[in-house]
Amino acid sequence: MSSSGLFTDSEADKIALLFVYFPIIRSEIYSFVRLWNNHRIRYQKNRPSLPTGKPSVLYFTPPAGIRDYQYIPDNILLAELEAEVAGWGKIPFLDSYFELLLFTNPLIQDPEEFLPPITLTWCYSFLQRSNKLIVLPITLSDCLSDGTLIHEKAYHDLRTALQVEVFGCGYTLPRCLPPGGAYNWTPPPTSTVEILSLPGEDIILEEALHFPTFEAVEPLHPSDTASGNDDTDTND
Repeated sequence: MSSSGLFTDSEADKIALLFVYFPIIRSEIYSFVRLWNNHRIRYQKNRPSLPTGKPSVLYFTPPAGIRDYQYIPDNILLAELEAEVAGWGKIPFLDSYFELLLFTNPLIQDPEEFLPPITLTWCYSFLQRSNKLIVLPITLSDCLSDGTLIHEKAYHDLRTALQVEVFGCGYTLPRCLPPGGAYNWTPPPTSTVEILSLPGEDIILEEALHFPTFEAVEPLHPSDTASGNDDTDTND
C-alpha cells in the first residue's frame, strides 16, 4: 500500500487502515483457528505416541489415561493479580457494530479495543451515509456490482473523508495507546485513548451521533467454516 501511495503513515491512513482491515484480519484468524481445531489428525505409524482425532474434541473430552493439569489456584494470589488489572474489563459479546459503538463506559476497558468509540462511531457513520452498498462487517471477498472489492472502496473513501473532513479542517480523532511497560505497567485510571490534541471533539462527537439510525448488521465473528471431514497429518 505504501509503494502505491495508498498509505503514507498519516493519522487518517492509520485510522482508516485499522477500521477497515483490523476486523477482517481478526475474522480471518478466528476462522483459521476454528478450522484447524476441528480438522482431524490421523494416526501416523512412524509417530504412534501422537494423539489422533480433532483438537477441539481432544481438549474437552481427552481419552483415558491423559493427565489432568488443572488445579485450584491460590485465592489470595488470584485476587492480587485481578487487582492489578482492575482497570480492564471484558465487554459482553455484541451482535453488531452499532452496539459496539454505543459502548462508551470510560471506566471499563476492552482489552480487544483497536479504536476508541468516538473514532469507531465517526468512521462507521461516514460509511453508512456515504455508500449504502458498503455493509459492515466487510470480508475480503465482498464485491460491488462492478467487481470492485468493497474493502478497497471502503478504505479509499474513508481515508479521503478523514483527510478532508476531519484532519483537513483542523480536527482530529484519537487512536488507542499501544500497550507497553510489561511488568512495570499499571492500568490507567479511566482510558487508554491517546489524545492527539482534540480541537472540535464535541463537534465531531455530535456529528457522529446525529446521523440517520444505523442499520443492524451481522455479528462481528465469522461463521464456522470448519469441516469435520478433513484428514490432515500432524506433519502438515
